[in-house]
Amino acid sequence: MDAVTDSTRMTRARGRALPPVRRVVAVVTAGLLLLSGCAMDAGTAATVEGQEISESGLHEATRQFNQIAQQPVTPAQVLEVLVQLPVLDEVGDQAGVDFTDDEYRNAMVEAGLSDPHPLAVDFLRGLNIQNTLPQLGEEVPAEALAELDVQLNPRYGSWDPESATVSADPPEWITPVEEEQASGEDQR
Repeated sequence: MDAVTDSTRMTRARGRALPPVRRVVAVVTAGLLLLSGCAMDAGTAATVEGQEISESGLHEATRQFNQIAQQPVTPAQVLEVLVQLPVLDEVGDQAGVDFTDDEYRNAMVEAGLSDPHPLAVDFLRGLNIQNTLPQLGEEVPAEALAELDVQLNPRYGSWDPESATVSADPPEWITPVEEEQASGEDQR
């Protein structure tokens, strides 16, 4: 009889323990559903003025640029220029910075890349505009950058419209891309 009583107690204990576990699962599931409703599509680094910047494209652009650059850049640095690009292009056009994408692509090929990614070309164009404008006595209007419609994947940090920069401070619960890549390289 003792054996029956012990197994009955265990069954009852399990039965009582199950509802709180179900509640935790329900709360976590609801939280994930809530977060996914406002989160970006998987594989999206940012959306700027309705245009998506893919994570894979961002990483390829960063990798390619670092192959030819004297000073390496991070994905967050590349993303910052890509986010600013709609305004940079407009101001660059008005100031007369009129290189074509083919000219940027050709410069990258001459530097050693066989097939520059379009986002790497965009990043180089943005950098060139940023560096050329002060030489022409022009500057990028801060208010135009602040008005950009930017949604940033939290793993890359956050967009600060006031300073028009990507703050590479992702939440603690997200592994920063640079750390993730470094740990992946260590394992190889």
